[in-house]
Amino acid sequence: DTSRPPRVPPMVITRFARGGKTRMMKELAASLQKEGTPTLFITFNDGTNVNAYEKRTMTPLESIGVRIAWATSTDDTLQEVAEAANKSVDCLMFHDWVKSVSISKRTLADW
Repeated sequence: DTSRPPRVPPMVITRFARGGKTRMMKELAASLQKEGTPTLFITFNDGTNVNAYEKRTMTPLESIGVRIAWATSTDDTLQEVAEAANKSVDCLMFHDWVKSVSISKRTLADW
């Protein structure tokens, strides 16, 4: 189907700690954005590290899915999740999100 733009395959960048992975990915994303290619940045460290609850309740694919949903969530969605967690949106953290949302197998297959 030539009517759709080419799909950019996912990639994985690995290196030891402090090796410049994040910097390289941010530079690549900025370059792609300048060319008009949307980018999505998810991570498994800092504010979105995998905790014990997530390890017990989710598959690795579901963990990726909730991070994609977190990264692309709308203000309305964040407000709904914050209310469900009895928090203000300003205080909503990723780990609150993980406990409040689920990504179905159908959604993952559609992605």
